[in-house]
Amino acid sequence: MLIGIPSLLGPQFLATLRAMGHGDEIAIVDGNYPAEEQARRLIRADGHHVIAVLDAVLSVLPVDEAVPEALFRASVQGDPAPRALVVEVPLLFEAGMDGVFDHTIAVIASDEIRAQRTGDRLHEGMESRNSRQLSQQEKAHRAEYVVQNDGDLDELRGSLSSLLANIGV
Repeated sequence: MLIGIPSLLGPQFLATLRAMGHGDEIAIVDGNYPAEEQARRLIRADGHHVIAVLDAVLSVLPVDEAVPEALFRASVQGDPAPRALVVEVPLLFEAGMDGVFDHTIAVIASDEIRAQRTGDRLHEGMESRNSRQLSQQEKAHRAEYVVQNDGDLDELRGSLSSLLANIGV
């Protein structure tokens, strides 16, 4: 197991990502997409949600800034675009990827709250991973917007909805 590499990125997936260059494309799709018919190369990630796979990929592969629309989503005919695409990138600022996105929002919580929330999910290597990331304060300083997340999930949803409305998203 590699430290800091999401476990859902197996050897074949990592090798494929490593071989990608400018202009190469990857489609992260759900089980309803006819991948076997469409893909030149297919790597299955059964049992994982599309967003989890996207987060894993973005944690190891920078978004290609050399192409005009590096990230996009498919839609059903007439399906309105979502208000926002939320992408959690643990090393966003460290990797210099913040310029790829229209807006950056740091969702931060006090160290005490973070420790309570992760208490039973702590695992070996967590401290090491955290030491490679910017502090909550530095992320807040670099982000365009900051949302304090010391309350419950409903409070967070309310804060994010208000923020998205204020920035016109």
